[in-house]
Amino acid sequence: MVEPRAVDDRRWSEETLLGGLGSSARLSLLRAGTAVTFTDGRPLVEQGAAGTHAYLLVDGKVKVSARDANGDTALLGIRVQGDIVGEMAALERTLRSADVVASGLVKARAIGSGELIALSRKYPEIALGLARMTARRLRWANRRRLDFNSQEPRTRVARVLYEVVCGYGKQVDGHWDLGVPLTQAEVASLAGTKLRTAEKELARLNREGVVRSKYRKLIVLDLAELERLALD
Repeated sequence: MVEPRAVDDRRWSEETLLGGLGSSARLSLLRAGTAVTFTDGRPLVEQGAAGTHAYLLVDGKVKVSARDANGDTALLGIRVQGDIVGEMAALERTLRSADVVASGLVKARAIGSGELIALSRKYPEIALGLARMTARRLRWANRRRLDFNSQEPRTRVARVLYEVVCGYGKQVDGHWDLGVPLTQAEVASLAGTKLRTAEKELARLNREGVVRSKYRKLIVLDLAELERLALD
């Protein structure tokens, strides 16, 4: 069984931009721009706004979501310390394509597009890291599309919960906290299901003792069974 990976302030995950860089390039990015802090629920990036800065996450987590023409919002992903957000609009000088909102306290570096481009030229590994990061995000999105076409809602919901707890979760009092608070609507968005379907599958997992809702938070009680359902 794959154990959830702890996000440690002293160690950047290898799947983040900072985690894939050498010490010189990483330190240069951490010194770039201006230090900024966002409280829970505050937007770092707003969809439709002009993009002039990227935000390097130094501590904390954010949720990335987008609104369609009807005003409906879908959660697209979660980013953690070591990741960078808002870089596409900043580099292309276009409008933001999504909202990025702090989930808890977030500390970041606001890096202007010119400085980010200059650092990418000085350290080619930064440019390569940005390309790899984009590839990982596209691969994740492709997996979601494939799951939508080939997997039942139960598997898709279980897979979303399993990936979240493995990426961001922590063990507390004998259970696994997801590490990022997710509403049932957000689980539905990530799993590509209707809200009522996600609610039904979560209720089923609750009856089976796999997950439980506690203080409006989802917790995982049986990680081994969740893994079996996700990877079956």
